[in-house]
Amino acid sequence: MAEQQQITKNSNGTFFEREKFYNPVPENGDIMLDEFLAKTAVITGVFESFGKTFSPVQSDMDNNIKKIRAAMVSPNGVTYKTIQELIEDEVARNVYKSGDSGTVAGVWLGRGLKFMYLFFEQLVKAYREGNTTESNTGFVSAAYDGSLKKHHNFISKGVFKVVVHASPNRSVLCKRLMKPCPELENMDIQEIIRVVIDDMESYLVNLKATTDTWNRQCMEVLEDKYDKL
Repeated sequence: MAEQQQITKNSNGTFFEREKFYNPVPENGDIMLDEFLAKTAVITGVFESFGKTFSPVQSDMDNNIKKIRAAMVSPNGVTYKTIQELIEDEVARNVYKSGDSGTVAGVWLGRGLKFMYLFFEQLVKAYREGNTTESNTGFVSAAYDGSLKKHHNFISKGVFKVVVHASPNRSVLCKRLMKPCPELENMDIQEIIRVVIDDMESYLVNLKATTDTWNRQCMEVLEDKYDKL
């Protein structure tokens, strides 16, 4: 995977437009909450291309974004600028475990983003290695195993089994990720896949760096509390 960078490529023609890209994580590691949530609220729309079965995944992430926004201002009127500030204050006030806390929402949002980037990562890797499989089921399953599964209860795991097996195949997904245009119907499917994978790979660079930083910060502040949420 390429190192995090200032991406100048204009992702023309696919879902992965330049405006959707996360900015590189700054050297001090501070991810500004407002900007992060705005970018994340847009990228969750990618699940619309996966079909209706994936709507609970998008809905869960969107709800977590709303909860974090609602928790961004403390009872004293202070606006948190980073997720660390928010979690530290909620832990100090012993409200971090409540259902509407920004802490719980932040932890689960990070897990959802990891699921997303692990899927993208595997899709890109398979294509670069010449793997022509059309089925995305194995990729979605592996992404779930590496992100959400260990934190889900029995019922949630059962729901996700259905989600995994409803994954659209590669050609269908890539075509859905193209912007509608008159020429689309006449485009060769292999060219569509190439264009989408190229743009997905560029988008993935900062998505992964941002998500890993976010999750690491949540874990560092919460310590042994992280896995209990």
